[in-house]
Amino acid sequence: MNRLLLNIACEDFTLAPDTDDVQVMTNIEAAVRAGGAFVDIRLADSTHTAVLISPGLPVTLTRAVSDVAGLVPDRHLELDIGAYDDSDFSATHCP
Repeated sequence: MNRLLLNIACEDFTLAPDTDDVQVMTNIEAAVRAGGAFVDIRLADSTHTAVLISPGLPVTLTRAVSDVAGLVPDRHLELDIGAYDDSDFSATHCP
């Protein structure tokens, strides 16, 4: 079973199984290019959440497959959002 895992600023989201990963990346890239916007995502439990995406915010999208031991990364999708200033945000902001 495939899982789409979205990490935004150190917060993990497991997306609905039928989520279109290309559409998620397109929506996130559009929000960054607009200088920031809310992006609606549907979670695995069928709830929706809106996440504010802005330039410089770290985002990782990972396709994983489940096995008996848990989630195993299958492929990693990178978002090319162009140049941004990440001087105000670093990994030290993550718990």
